[in-house]
Amino acid sequence: MPPDDLEPFLHGGLGGLQLTQVLAGLGTAVICIDRQSKTVCACNSVAAELLAIDSSVLDKKEWWRVLGSDTQNGSPFSYALEAGTRLVLPPLPLTVEGGRETIVTGQITPQLRQGRDVCVLVLHELELAGLGDISGALSETDTVAILGIDQVNYGADWRASETRCLMMDLWACLLEIVRNDDLVSLPQGNYIAILLRDIGLEDAVDVSTAFLSHLSAVPGYYGPNAGDARLSVGLSQQSVGQSSLQTIVAANNALFCAQLSSMPQRIKIASQWDRTQLTGSLFCSEGIFTDKGYAADYLSFLMRLQSLEMQTDEPERNLALVLNLLLEQPGVAKMALYGARKDGQYRYLGGGESGAGSYNAFVEEALPRTFLLETSRLKIGVVDPEQGVFPNQSTVIQPLKYRNVVLGYLALEYENSGPAGVVRFSLDMIALQLLVNLLPHLSEGADAPNLPSQEIARAGSLLDTEIEGYVVDNMEGAVDQATFLAKLDIPVAIVGPRGTGKMYIAKIVHQESGGAEGMMEQIDCREFRNRDEANVRISKILEQSEGKTLVFKSPQLMAPDAQLKLAKQISTRTLADVKPARYLPGAKYVALFPDTLERLIQHAGLSEKLASVFAGYPINVPPVKDRKQAVLRWAHKILGQESLARDRPVKGFTPDAEQAMLCHSWTGNISEMRQCIIGALERSDNEWITPVDLGIFQGITPEGSATSQDHEPFLTVLDKGQAGDEEYTPTVLEDLDLAFGEAVNRVAQEKSAAPLGAWLEDELVLAVTDRYQGDLKLSAEFLHTKPRNISRWSPKIKERQEQRNSASVWRTPRRLIGEWVRETPYLSEPPQQLLQNMLLAHVTRQCSAEKIAIRARIMGVSVPTYQKRVQQQ
Repeated sequence: MPPDDLEPFLHGGLGGLQLTQVLAGLGTAVICIDRQSKTVCACNSVAAELLAIDSSVLDKKEWWRVLGSDTQNGSPFSYALEAGTRLVLPPLPLTVEGGRETIVTGQITPQLRQGRDVCVLVLHELELAGLGDISGALSETDTVAILGIDQVNYGADWRASETRCLMMDLWACLLEIVRNDDLVSLPQGNYIAILLRDIGLEDAVDVSTAFLSHLSAVPGYYGPNAGDARLSVGLSQQSVGQSSLQTIVAANNALFCAQLSSMPQRIKIASQWDRTQLTGSLFCSEGIFTDKGYAADYLSFLMRLQSLEMQTDEPERNLALVLNLLLEQPGVAKMALYGARKDGQYRYLGGGESGAGSYNAFVEEALPRTFLLETSRLKIGVVDPEQGVFPNQSTVIQPLKYRNVVLGYLALEYENSGPAGVVRFSLDMIALQLLVNLLPHLSEGADAPNLPSQEIARAGSLLDTEIEGYVVDNMEGAVDQATFLAKLDIPVAIVGPRGTGKMYIAKIVHQESGGAEGMMEQIDCREFRNRDEANVRISKILEQSEGKTLVFKSPQLMAPDAQLKLAKQISTRTLADVKPARYLPGAKYVALFPDTLERLIQHAGLSEKLASVFAGYPINVPPVKDRKQAVLRWAHKILGQESLARDRPVKGFTPDAEQAMLCHSWTGNISEMRQCIIGALERSDNEWITPVDLGIFQGITPEGSATSQDHEPFLTVLDKGQAGDEEYTPTVLEDLDLAFGEAVNRVAQEKSAAPLGAWLEDELVLAVTDRYQGDLKLSAEFLHTKPRNISRWSPKIKERQEQRNSASVWRTPRRLIGEWVRETPYLSEPPQQLLQNMLLAHVTRQCSAEKIAIRARIMGVSVPTYQKRVQQQ
């Protein structure tokens, strides 16, 4: 195609002039490159002159021979052509025929013209104004420094003229510090070039640091628009075989990379990776938008391909689905799919020809002779893995690669009808990678790379199904202490925050003391409604305690008289209210306390006499946050239990999920962990539990770097705990009150009007029935209602379950409601009334500006009911 005959590729005009004439008049070079054959198919006269090419021999000449061999590898040209995407080119050196060097910029744009997939390359030659002296004087002992400024805020009071003034001030100040023999160019836009004579790169870094220190105060004089401006320097030294122009470009690229970096990088030495890094950033310049979209029929093909439902245990069915879809595409007559073998050759997986309604599959020997001639080369591995092979106009062979490893080949034969030389259907890189994902067993080679999903799965921690009973967790010495005290005939106090595993330590005491299985009895002191009930129940238990381990949970919640009576019986080892007096049966006595005995005496109603009975050698169980080495083992144990109970197959936790759990504070300890994992199982059906499922994100960074998992020694933690003994620890109810306030605030800010009141009652019912293991009678007594009401509420609770589980605003209140129910004794008033009043107080206070209908919706009730509750409160 002769020069300027580009109108078939570049349609349009301007004021009656052909577009190519307009571009030529502007000194713009235009080159069209066929992406399939990678040859130049057209150019205008400016391009022919710029690149010193003979247009008569231009047709089918490889693009890198036209643009210069230095553009073939690692050049934005090559990457843009391969990707088929628009790219604004950075300043690039070209060495054209005859050895002439020049600097060009411009853009490359993909187009579909006359049925051909081409890239239109528009180039502008750049001037070397102000750089001539530096380029001519540069030697191998010198270093080029490019000083640039960015992050200047353009606005109504800051334009290009202000930037020029700033650059001239920088230039003047720079002259004050450079050496006499160094050369400094006048500012070009936001940049100044400096030739540092007879200085190596290491010393040039020190000199550049002095430059930046000297100039750092200059932008501040220009006010807030330039106050945050950043000065950076790119450095390059001429290497063997590198021209002066290429050295300057390398320094320029190094500066660009320093400015692109998110790190505070002010000085950067040019490296071989700068050009590719810069190219990668330029590929992101247009975001999700593109010049060339998919044709409608090809887009439909991609959508159908990605929606194919693959079955991991039915490879033949999967292959049939893929082959059928490919053979339905216009112009495709026959196809064959080959996979890599262990010996480096390729095996036939399947093939067929298009037919009415579905494809006709056949064995390899049934393929047409011409097709077999082309595909036979695959068996001996002679196909170039770097690019598709186009042996003739009717056959195309495309490699299926992943990470530069060829997993197989797809061979397509086309119908003879249609425009000559036009391939109507071929797979782009997106489609080829889709096939690799859909057919993961293409290659039987042992060195076949794993897909990302497989690698992430392997990097995650598989569920440990070998953990038996409780997790092996010494709890920073608590287990050892329990093992020792189990041999002594003394009452044992186990002290620790809620959910730390105190019952686990109690079981250790029972086992190590020789207690038989089934002989440990738990006495939940939360369930005693009054003193008389406590005394009767405890007396009966003590009388029948021979050989047992009695575990009293939260005895500080009993009435004072009941505590005194229990203390007297254990300390004297005699039964009360029995005549004649009788000794207690031989038993082991353990009490579980949520806080230190001293604080419980002062603030929680614990009797001093009962405390003294258990105060001999109390076992302190540290919170989970102080035993990080056990977090993941408990998490795996709980996940195994809960997934089994729900018949939910799971593989384990992703690495990010493990990192988040290790960094989480776990204020609710193991109880919180269990609720967190239960919520994850209810929110997601994925095989791997992620931080999104858990709803915790501590320690997770965008870079994926892991926070240190080191934990402090127990003695250090213990010292901290003793130093902060006077610090106030809020109760669960106080934490819940705060969580309600934060939830209402978020709902008010987001205008979501989520029915928090209805969710509260749902979670309360679920937590109570869980506490009593589904016993509706006991649950109803705790809720001050009737069992049939719980059954009547259940359908609505299940109906709202998905909405509650997916609401991030409700995760913390949900967990705390469960914790509060687990440790709360029987209340004289309905617990739902207590919590609803707490929530209502936040709604009336924080949403006073909202309409009453909005406030009622947040409480999950009608307007009249809301008004009634407000009046009652």
